[in-house]
Amino acid sequence: MTRHLIIDLGNTAFKIAVFQNSILVEKTSIDGEINFRIHQSELLLSDIFQKYKIEKAIISSVIHEDKLKKIISFLPFPPILLDNCQLPVQINYNKTTDLGKDRIANAVALDALFPNQAVLGIDMGTCIKYDFVDQNTFQGGIISLGYKMRLQALHHFTDKLPLFEPVSAPKPAFLGESTQMCMQIGTYEAVWAETTYFIEKFQTEKKIKHFVFTGGEAKYFENRIKSMIFAVVQEDLTLIGLHKILIHNHE
Repeated sequence: MTRHLIIDLGNTAFKIAVFQNSILVEKTSIDGEINFRIHQSELLLSDIFQKYKIEKAIISSVIHEDKLKKIISFLPFPPILLDNCQLPVQINYNKTTDLGKDRIANAVALDALFPNQAVLGIDMGTCIKYDFVDQNTFQGGIISLGYKMRLQALHHFTDKLPLFEPVSAPKPAFLGESTQMCMQIGTYEAVWAETTYFIEKFQTEKKIKHFVFTGGEAKYFENRIKSMIFAVVQEDLTLIGLHKILIHNHE
């Protein structure tokens, strides 16, 4: 029985997961100020190593090197770092160092889900990332503003528009009768119109039949997505991709 540790150190959250025989058995997301996240990670990792006999680990990190070293010090053996490892997919990108680590991991997971086939991953997080994978190669993508970010921009760049949280399928669906509803409908429908436009464009120009949705904001659109096209909703896409990279490097 193999047990692998996945650590994804993002700018706003840390994600720590355990795969057992290639099945995700435990995952935790840690939010908050970075020193708090580091402290909580130490406690969590101590607990994980008591519960599981972890054999291998991989870390994907965008945090400062000093902070990364602190996380590494919590491990009883050196992990693989995403920056310094081999990938099971090719990357077709002008400057690979500009490609976000989450997009690299997502591309690996997409290829694993649909080997050597054309697939579009749509990661609906802070930003919306459309990533195209075909024939074992990341071919490029598109980035735009996420749902919550659009609401925040309306508030930040105006004097009077308030700040509201995203909601799923705002009602009424078309004309708002308050500023809050107008903002929520406008941002929600704009994201949906953009998403459907790109889906149709990739279907027409790249003959894509496979679509995978992920990210924290996909939940707001999940029911609508499933009613429009046959799509996979996989919230753990990045963790799955990192696990595939870990296995690839040890094989």
